[in-house]
Amino acid sequence: MKIQERNDLIERRQKLRVLLAQIDEILMSEVPEGTESGTVGIGEKEVVEYLLDIGLSPALSGFRYATTAVMIWLEVYATKGHCSMTKEVYPLVAKEYGTTASRVERAMRHAVERMVEDMLCTNNSEFEQFSRGHDIANHGLTNSEFIAMVGTKLNLSLKG
Repeated sequence: MKIQERNDLIERRQKLRVLLAQIDEILMSEVPEGTESGTVGIGEKEVVEYLLDIGLSPALSGFRYATTAVMIWLEVYATKGHCSMTKEVYPLVAKEYGTTASRVERAMRHAVERMVEDMLCTNNSEFEQFSRGHDIANHGLTNSEFIAMVGTKLNLSLKG
């Protein structure tokens, strides 16, 4: 192994450790008592746990964006009854992370595509429940569908 390759691997490992520490911090944070939006009990911790359960990779930047997008979707959908990904969610996520809406969309799309590819090759019962009723193998999953499905599943799990 060349020195540069070894240094690259060390750098990647350090970045992964930082990501894992961020995930641990999110998972250890307290769940808010409630919100004005009607999503009482659904906090970032629940969103992160659910995304991990269905197989979204935390090593991808799309994971952070998807977590934030679900939180925004839950809030906007609860207050308005509808939510536009391109006009509302992507710009808000991009603003929070100091990037562009198109980069947010692309990173999320990549993360969702990777998750679908990985889960079609494995036997993940949580993903099977998540994707029930959708022909994801043949038609894929758009970001809007993904965020709406995650938000809906989280809302339903809270109620039932």
